[in-house]
Amino acid sequence: MKVSSLASCALARFIEALKRDWPAKYGRPLLLLETYVDPRYFTGAVYRAANWTLVGHTKGFTKRGRGYRYHGHPKEVYVYPLEPDFRAIIGCVARPSRKRHFALLEGRGAMMLQSNDWSPGLLEEIGITEESIGELADLLLEFHDSFRGAFTVRSSALTGRCT
Repeated sequence: MKVSSLASCALARFIEALKRDWPAKYGRPLLLLETYVDPRYFTGAVYRAANWTLVGHTKGFTKRGRGYRYHGHPKEVYVYPLEPDFRAIIGCVARPSRKRHFALLEGRGAMMLQSNDWSPGLLEEIGITEESIGELADLLLEFHDSFRGAFTVRSSALTGRCT
């Protein structure tokens, strides 16, 4: 048996079955589908070809009991709306875009994110202390300084004046 575009055909059949079976089992219509793709093993081409939308990436955590454990392998997150106005149906209000705020570390001239995207207990769990982070920051600045001359930009070429 030969089926052209087998993956897309199978995906379309699964979606039709879900749209039919979900309300029968749960008494509510299915509005939006979501799936995760591990880019280490898959490209997500079938989902993109079927008009699924890549909405972002996971943070690289897995559910472990009542908490989460960092495994370091973020997945791509794809969604497929089954109802064009699903946002209105569920009462979803558009949020403003999330902007990152930066703060200058005193005495080091390095920038760090104020909000963290990792488990607060992760550093302690793997034995990283504030002191070792400070030492690493100093080493990185020292390393960067050794290349400073290679990354000089002549501002006169960009702005028409010298600094």
